[in-house]
Amino acid sequence: MDLDGLDALATGLDGVRRTTRDGLARWQYDGRLVVREVDARTIVVRVPFDVRALLLAAHPAVFAVPQRYARHMMVVAYLDAPDPATDDAVEDAVVAAWRLQRAQGRGESGLT
Repeated sequence: MDLDGLDALATGLDGVRRTTRDGLARWQYDGRLVVREVDARTIVVRVPFDVRALLLAAHPAVFAVPQRYARHMMVVAYLDAPDPATDDAVEDAVVAAWRLQRAQGRGESGLT
């Protein structure tokens, strides 16, 4: 997956809009972060902790949690990871982030 593919995926989700900050793309649902660009090959996705654990276990070449994100519902994804399921794994993460933000916008936990 590349940033164009990510953009098509994210903006295809109901209510997600692309913005930019400091020249980097951000995709948000009702002002809440879903995913943001770090560079052309790296993104940060906001996912629940349980989803993050599953992503890390299933795709360790695709996802990582730097120390600065350890206490936050964030996971780094490498779009050019050598995992043949990279695109599907990134899609799963972005959809989980969208569901979380949509649920929080409705006052739900989003963690089910």
